[in-house]
Amino acid sequence: MQVSTQGPRQHLVRPTFAIAVAAFSVLVAMWYAANVGYFETDTSKYAVINDITVRQGLDSGYRLIAVDDRPEKRRKGRFVTFVPVALVNPGNRKLTLQKKDHVSESNATIFAQLKQGTRYRIKLQDGKLNLVKDTDF
Repeated sequence: MQVSTQGPRQHLVRPTFAIAVAAFSVLVAMWYAANVGYFETDTSKYAVINDITVRQGLDSGYRLIAVDDRPEKRRKGRFVTFVPVALVNPGNRKLTLQKKDHVSESNATIFAQLKQGTRYRIKLQDGKLNLVKDTDF
């Protein structure tokens, strides 16, 4: 059995080194988060479609799956929890919708003129799907 002759300080990390490493780690994490999109997405340049968290009674039962035949873009985050609303570029858009129950294979298509900075929700009225302004947020 070997006995250490250097005493108990041999395994301690210098406090200034530990503080410097911790500060550097925080800076790297913040830079990474800001560049990868973990902080809140600026939604002011998009038309926002809330198809996930619509109040019961107002929910159409459909969700957006594609915009102009391309997958929809959703707001997301890891450090901050977001409602995953769809972010759509303003203008005339072809929106492909799917029933939320995923049982039916058929999709519905609607065409809409979307305005920048406006929030929408999907409305089912008299068997017809439309986009309406979402005032319930």
